[in-house]
Amino acid sequence: MMMKRVPLLIAILVPLIVFPEFNRTTSFIDTPVGFLSPQNQIRIGLNGSFSIGTSDHENHPIDFDYLNISYTFLPTLEVAFTAYTLKNYVIAAKYLVYSDSQSGLDISIGVDDITYTGNVSPVGGNDSIGQWDDDLSYPDDPAENLSLYAVLTKKTPQNIVLNIGLGRGRFIGYGPRSQWFHLPFLENPNLLIGLFGSIYFTTGPVSYGFEFDGRDFNIGLKYKMEAFTLGFAFTKVEQFLPGGEWRPRVAFGLTYGVPLIFKKFNNLVLLIVDEKGSPVNSSVSIKDAAGNVIYEGPVDGIYELKTEYTGPASIRIEAKNYEVYSSKLEIPEGRSREKITLEPYVLEGTVNVRVFDLKDNRLGNGVIVITDANGKEVINQQVIGKATFKLKQGEYNVKVHPGSKKYYEWSGKFTVKRKQTTNLEVGLVRKKFKLILHKIEFETGKAII
Repeated sequence: MMMKRVPLLIAILVPLIVFPEFNRTTSFIDTPVGFLSPQNQIRIGLNGSFSIGTSDHENHPIDFDYLNISYTFLPTLEVAFTAYTLKNYVIAAKYLVYSDSQSGLDISIGVDDITYTGNVSPVGGNDSIGQWDDDLSYPDDPAENLSLYAVLTKKTPQNIVLNIGLGRGRFIGYGPRSQWFHLPFLENPNLLIGLFGSIYFTTGPVSYGFEFDGRDFNIGLKYKMEAFTLGFAFTKVEQFLPGGEWRPRVAFGLTYGVPLIFKKFNNLVLLIVDEKGSPVNSSVSIKDAAGNVIYEGPVDGIYELKTEYTGPASIRIEAKNYEVYSSKLEIPEGRSREKITLEPYVLEGTVNVRVFDLKDNRLGNGVIVITDANGKEVINQQVIGKATFKLKQGEYNVKVHPGSKKYYEWSGKFTVKRKQTTNLEVGLVRKKFKLILHKIEFETGKAII
């Protein structure tokens, strides 16, 4: 028995989900409000209702919509698409004319039920089976498509939301009570203007209140979770009063809303070449200003980086036989191009030699002989004053043979580091004058040999 009740329960609850608001743009229950849903939010829902009891006029006890999708394209534009039945589809749109967060005032204009048939309602069109009689049975019933409206919303510091608006089409009712809310100066039923409004209170995730949609009185509440909104409402509550020919209805609600953001990518074309302009295979790392990796991987000379990031970045490139490239990089919006030329890997350093007289600092000259750590001669050259050499990194021995015999030879050691400069100062020392006398004895005023 229990198993038989489960499908029945599902058959009732699943179709009957969401408020009528979800088959149009943002509303309370069935009346528009002046504000819009957040920009870039897409909402997908189903909605429906069932009548409380039966009557001679009630021939549609259960109703549900097949699908509703709404999306806020711009801060001022919201659009919804609804499939009332498999044959009846409508579009709704709302434009935000004015919004002031300080005063809590919002004003919008909109249109509901943009479709290809004149008589359309939440139970379908005039060719559907089992419509709500109170929607379609009046001889002077205005077409409900293109239901234009304007609405003003006032939010108070006490979390009360007041809405009042004017509209045509679906906002026009023909019962003995709803006619009180028509503007009487238009005789054409398709041009009649009706008054609608609502008031609801918000406490945390719960909103509750009542409304008049131009035709019926409704009362309900909504409970909002992170991405889901649950709802429950009694609609057509005036039919509880004596003399009602139709039945009140119960509506259940569920909708799912998430931000749908179309990501904007920037395209940076990297061209990595050598000094001749030929592409170089390398390993590239690009990070944003916070150090987060934007791209890390191989690049075969050219690479198109697609990223949402815009702003300062850093790039590091490593390639065999080339110097490591490390620099700042700016990633602009849109499409850009960056050409990077890698320098060949350098094993050499620079040696600056200066030969001078150690006593008076005048430049001198001589032959410089440089040998590496293995004793191999790498430099043997006449130096006049100054000279510059390129040597591979390593340890070296050096000897300088002065150009004049009055100087002693000079010798020493030095180290060469790649891409660095070593200054080698060769200060030549003059030889002292020596008089060598054998078996000479000096006395004052005379010499004895």
